[in-house]
Amino acid sequence: AALIEGGAFVRYFVTPRLTLRAGYEFWWLYGLGLPTHQFGSRLNLNSGRNFQGTQDLFLYGASGGFEYVF
Repeated sequence: AALIEGGAFVRYFVTPRLTLRAGYEFWWLYGLGLPTHQFGSRLNLNSGRNFQGTQDLFLYGASGGFEYVF
């Protein structure tokens, strides 16, 4: 498995006490063994004996906020 992540963030100082922040981030998880792909539609004596780590998961999103220091 592997994890690749990246992002970009920006800060804007409105006043010495007020800061605005915005950003974007992503995570890519490669070679996962997700539970939905480990079992077939029927259970038998061989269920759960082999591992299939061929799925990927991609998470991404934007964030924003402000910070006030007093």
